[in-house]
Order: sequence, then C-alpha cells, then structure tokens
Amino acid sequence: MAYQKLQPGLAAEVIPSDTIPIPVPSSGTITGAASATVADKLQVATDLFNVAQLKAGAIVVNETTNTIATVTEVDSNTLLSLSANIMSAGNLFTLYLNPEFNRSEGCIIYVGGPAVAGNLKVETVGGSVVTYQAIPAGTFVPVQVYKVFNTGTTATNLIANW
Repeated sequence: MAYQKLQPGLAAEVIPSDTIPIPVPSSGTITGAASATVADKLQVATDLFNVAQLKAGAIVVNETTNTIATVTEVDSNTLLSLSANIMSAGNLFTLYLNPEFNRSEGCIIYVGGPAVAGNLKVETVGGSVVTYQAIPAGTFVPVQVYKVFNTGTTATNLIANW
C-alpha cells in the first residue's frame, strides 16, 4: 500500500526534463568543474571518472547554469560525451552515477511557484504519466514521482523530497 511521506529527510531542486529522471543525491555522485569548453562533452583536468564504474545514462547537472544532460559515452577518465551541450570551462557539475535510483522509491514534489496556480506533468514510479492541473504555490504533491516533464509543466521552483 502506498503511503504519504510527511517527513522527508532529503531534498533537491528539480530540473524538469522530458527524458531525464530526477537524480537522487544519495545515489552516488562525483562533483567537479569543467576544464574546457567542448561541444556536447564534459572535460576535466584530472582523472576523475572511473571508466569501469561510470556508465552511459548517468546524469550530469550543470550547477552553474541549472541545466541537465545524460552521459552518452565514457570517452576516458577525463572526458564524457553528453546528450546536450550544457558545459563550459569553469562550470561546476554534479554527476549522478545511478540514474534509476529514484525508480523504486520516488519523491514527492513541493511546488514553490508561480504565484498563480501552475500545472505539473509527471511520471510516477509506476510508469503513469499524468498532469496535475492548477496546483497553487506552496503545495506538496503526495505522489511518488520519478520524473517531472518540461513540456506540460508550468509550475516553477520545484523541490523533490525523499
């Protein structure tokens, strides 16, 4: 039986994406800064990426620009191919190693804005894709969410809570 989470212990800002799930901070992360600007790549100066451990599908969040992409290929210990051109030299990033970590548990979403009611299109942990209409700011949505879609979501300032 599903239960409503009323006391989350972990939270993160949500970057809506039509293809990328919400990354979970406790899923294992690598942080750093890009050393160069290379189209659709993340390049670092030192051997930061464990080629044996890191897999395609890992999630990269550019913390400087608040954008998101996935790893499409592990090129080397210092270079990753990305699904989008989100990195520039000096940008800070967080790399989430397990993109499916949120699939089994999900999170509840806090809607912080806009001042008028907004829509929230989500995929639940069970695979349902639904749009919640006219959610007012300051509302928790007590549904186990795996992904928040960019298309169809007008609510802003979203926070994932586990």
